Amino acid sequence: MGSKRRGILTLLAGVGVVAVKGSDEAARLLARGADELLARGARSGDEGGSSASGIDDLARAGKRYYRRKRIESMLSDEQRTETFRLPSGYYGGYRIETGVYTDLEISFETRSGTPIDACVFGAEGFERYERDGEFGSPDIWEAYLSQSDAATVTLEPDTEYWLVFDNTTAGFAQPGDEDVTVETDVSLGLVQ
Repeated sequence: MGSKRRGILTLLAGVGVVAVKGSDEAARLLARGADELLARGARSGDEGGSSASGIDDLARAGKRYYRRKRIESMLSDEQRTETFRLPSGYYGGYRIETGVYTDLEISFETRSGTPIDACVFGAEGFERYERDGEFGSPDIWEAYLSQSDAATVTLEPDTEYWLVFDNTTAGFAQPGDEDVTVETDVSLGLVQ
């Protein structure tokens, strides 16, 4: 029971840090608390019955939610150069809204040479990625197990998209113990 209590307390501490700082420290606390709850649930699978299953499901959902590193919004005619530091099990990227046909130019490179998965999702694909923690097809664009890539993707008008740089096991990447630094250059512009 101690591990379960410790997991819940760590999750609560992470929520407190999110409210005060909104930092990587908060995300790490929340992920660690979820990991402890999941580990406790796995050990007590025979004794816990249906209540352990509910706690496991809640912890998994919390882990997916809080491991979202950062998803920023972009609108038409923007260019962003951003560096994401992605610990194992984390992802980051952009939510993109378009009003007209738009070209999305993507360029990324990992500093350490560690391969990641990158993908442009439509609404359905991103919902599945968030809910189930897995990539599906057809995605709008993907670069699996890539250290770097560059592409131009045409986006439909009045549609939401998500560009995700993924250092989780949802796709083909095999995250190690080291953080991965991803340098990105992303721009949106009218289709020429």
